[in-house]
Amino acid sequence: SIRSSYRSLRSSIRSSYRSLRSSIRSSYRSLRSSIRSSYRCLYSSIRSSYRSLRSSIRSSYRCLYSSIRSSYRCLYSSIRSSYRCLCSSLRSSYHCLRYVVQ
Repeated sequence: SIRSSYRSLRSSIRSSYRSLRSSIRSSYRSLRSSIRSSYRCLYSSIRSSYRSLRSSIRSSYRCLYSSIRSSYRCLYSSIRSSYRCLCSSLRSSYHCLRYVVQ
């Protein structure tokens, strides 16, 4: 009777130990899998954010370049126009002065 109860106790201890070990392994595998999944998700989001940032920087650069070109053309055009107006006024003043002198 004592031997039987001892064997039963020992068997239950072994069984509970195996069950505990199995649950620990399962929990470890689940944790490792979740960590890998979280890492992949984080890596994917970082790559996506980087691509989006790079795209926005390129877009801003193109917009800036376009506005600079447009401003340069406008400035160049206004300078030419002012120069022509000045030349025209100088010619007319010269002709008037010639007429007055004669």
